Amino acid sequence: MIALPDVVVDAQIYSSNNSVVYRGIKLSDRTPVILKVLKQDYPTASELTRYRQEYEITRSLNLEGAIKAYSQQEYQRTLIIILEDFGGESLERWIEQRPDFCPMPLSAFLSLAIKITGILGRIHAAGVIHKDINPSNIVFNLDTGVGKSALVQELYKPITAKRGYFVSGKFDQFGSNIPYSAIAHALQKLVQQLLGEPDEQLQQWRSRLLAALGSNGQLIIDAIPEIELIIGKQTPVTEVGVTEAQNRFNRVFGKFIRVFCSESHPLVIFLDDLQWIDSATLKLIELMVLDEQTQHLFLIGAYRDNEVNSTHPLALMLER
Repeated sequence: MIALPDVVVDAQIYSSNNSVVYRGIKLSDRTPVILKVLKQDYPTASELTRYRQEYEITRSLNLEGAIKAYSQQEYQRTLIIILEDFGGESLERWIEQRPDFCPMPLSAFLSLAIKITGILGRIHAAGVIHKDINPSNIVFNLDTGVGKSALVQELYKPITAKRGYFVSGKFDQFGSNIPYSAIAHALQKLVQQLLGEPDEQLQQWRSRLLAALGSNGQLIIDAIPEIELIIGKQTPVTEVGVTEAQNRFNRVFGKFIRVFCSESHPLVIFLDDLQWIDSATLKLIELMVLDEQTQHLFLIGAYRDNEVNSTHPLALMLER
């Protein structure tokens, strides 16, 4: 994973023989970005020239449907192109995630095909020829009627205007036995954002967190180890029974979350693939939603409705 001073890298989303692509957030204005990195550790002069030309060509295209290039910068011995992130997914990735949608219905296929050819036509009219058209290079969003990420990305604008924080986590089909995995991953990203803020502001967060957590800081460190970088080492907590330990964690976690939820900096948490949520996280979310003391928190969840029937724990919770 790469490390840039003004960008929190979220996840790798694509890799080829020539480049690696990441999603991230610019800390200065909390804008979502795509990072395209020239893969070679020791690129040749011709490879560097080709990458610079790619950036200049992309930047010159001011066309609807074409991704905007923000900047290019050197990184170690290679180059990074920083691009617009409009919340889309590659067609290849989307097909992999939605095998139930293959083959694609004719109406959806024709709509997508018409839009792709229209965009390519405008790019060709600008004097640019794309020599590698394939599903991994075709990116789409809600304009084609699919792509939940685009809807979530639209939330960045009002959140940024309010100087809020936006983090996301994703449940895994094979990690449902790991409690809190997705929400812990989301809050790890929040800690990374805080660590990129000025020292004075970071000290304010430290004071607020210590005041809220009291002698229970180690409980949060156990779930989100990165928080120790802000609050420092904490004393071990007293051993208690299983039920009491669960209740204590839920209570302390609620206090932890409330530190980041205020009118001056609201918190938005997006949790994807809730069909694979674990029971401990489901209970924690229910408590967060019902907690009247927690204000300025916006929880967004997404799940595959064909995998959540009426007896699924998520469906049962939503009915209450």
